[in-house]
Amino acid sequence: MCQFCTCGELGVRGGKPCYRSRTQSTSSPCTEISFPPLAMRLFRTNVSNLWPAGRIRVAIGYYVKTGCAVVKTKRGTVADNRAGSANVSPPNRLSKHTIRAGGVVEYRLSDRAWAEHHRARSITVPTADLKKISEEYFGYSVESGVFEPGGETLYVAGAPRGAAGRGRVLIFKPSDKEMLLPNIKSSLEGTQLGTYFGASLLCVDLNADGRADVLVGAPNYVSQHDKFSYDQGAVYVYLTDSKESDLKLNAAGSVRGSGASGARFGSALAALGDVDGDGHPEVAVGAPWEESGRGAVYVYSAHAQSLRTTHAQRISPSGARGFGIAISKGLDIDGNGCNDLAVGAYASDETYLFRCVPTITIKVSIDAPRALEYTKNITKFTALFSVDVDSTTAWPNVKLDLSATISVDKGEGRAYLIEDSKYKIAATPKLNSCERRTVVIKENSDLSRPINLAVDVIPQRGKSSLYSSNKVRLSNSSVTHSSSNIQLTGDCGEDLICQPEIIVQLKDLESSLYIPGSGDRVGAVATVINAGEPAYGAVVNFSLPAAPKKVPSSCEMLASNMTCKVPSPE
Repeated sequence: MCQFCTCGELGVRGGKPCYRSRTQSTSSPCTEISFPPLAMRLFRTNVSNLWPAGRIRVAIGYYVKTGCAVVKTKRGTVADNRAGSANVSPPNRLSKHTIRAGGVVEYRLSDRAWAEHHRARSITVPTADLKKISEEYFGYSVESGVFEPGGETLYVAGAPRGAAGRGRVLIFKPSDKEMLLPNIKSSLEGTQLGTYFGASLLCVDLNADGRADVLVGAPNYVSQHDKFSYDQGAVYVYLTDSKESDLKLNAAGSVRGSGASGARFGSALAALGDVDGDGHPEVAVGAPWEESGRGAVYVYSAHAQSLRTTHAQRISPSGARGFGIAISKGLDIDGNGCNDLAVGAYASDETYLFRCVPTITIKVSIDAPRALEYTKNITKFTALFSVDVDSTTAWPNVKLDLSATISVDKGEGRAYLIEDSKYKIAATPKLNSCERRTVVIKENSDLSRPINLAVDVIPQRGKSSLYSSNKVRLSNSSVTHSSSNIQLTGDCGEDLICQPEIIVQLKDLESSLYIPGSGDRVGAVATVINAGEPAYGAVVNFSLPAAPKKVPSSCEMLASNMTCKVPSPE
């Protein structure tokens, strides 16, 4: 049977993805979908309902107007919010007032079929608060997480109309006995009226400290700086405080997508896992009404303090409608070790599947190992061009074919390579590639200026499909260009970079006193002294009140500015 998966998400059976269509009964076998290496990049299906099978426990939020969201907890419990389901309904023992207020129901399933046998128990907020939360829609969204290493699973439920319309989120431990009140561990409240704070939730460890953090969607948020905007949406980030003995969540900023009116950014949230290999997870956020209803999904990367405020990727397929209303958690469909992404587009009756491509990080560099021994009479020298691949990647078996191009003294033409300037590299984790090249100096070249060496590395253009199972990409932090200036003299220090200290002294040409009409000359003598390392190609700029009668041969005039070249060391 299918592995349990959430609404809008694919399951796995026998290593293959599967789903159950709306027309199939709950006892019928799952439909299998195979994604061979050369399959289409974009997968669509009209299936919108996905059903669990096997032995599970379910927690269900009720009094929910729209949508479907299910999350499986680490203790075999699943949180769901659903309205009008034919197979699931709140227990009859709950009062009408409690139903209006909303709540969470936990279902424990046996080995029998879903519809044949279940035990349900309600999870509501304390009775004293029922009148206060009437019409809060408590249970509109549900999540679960472990908020301390080795700790117990806690439920998280949203009430987007709570806190006098600002919205609130409760984190609580359900009682082990029926009808006993839950133990509320912490709560969060929105700061703006009508944002629907708590409409979507996500528990994910952003900063890799072993504790779940909480993301809260507020799809109706409006920026206070935009007077005529509406329903822009925002996602608020809360990090679990590791220093507190009791559960405490600290606000850690927010992300707001494009800020487009009507986008409802934050309508859906999903954790994708670490898809870029940096040790922190990525998070997908849906904005299903962006671009006049076309919809978009934004992918954000986490770091030690929160989410990065600039999205790493934006996805918005042409022809989609309502794209981003539901987003699956990361699931590796093609077995390449990188979680793929499924997104629902309700208004066009489609589900889109996007492959994740593993990432590696490279760094290129240039070295001239005997540069300190070079003199101006040198005719050739050796340079090393290195490509290092990061060994900490999450995908140790990947390979990326690269093409490298070396340029020598571009624009000057004083030197050239004996060997080929282009070569190929098969980049794998822990690789240290070093190419040795001989640089030849042309006869009678002016070596007062350094010789520039540069190398550029790019991925090779393969003939295989984009769906190749071994496809790899370069990370955004990769260094694919390196440049080095080689000064052919041994007196510039170990860093091979001459750091001169130019001092300009001015002295009157004749007398410090000038009398108009006397015929005396007015001028100055400029003395340039270098108190540092040799200066090659140095110039001195003078700003003059008027053009001089004579311009030295080593100087040029431009308007009232005179630029003079300083002779290079012999």
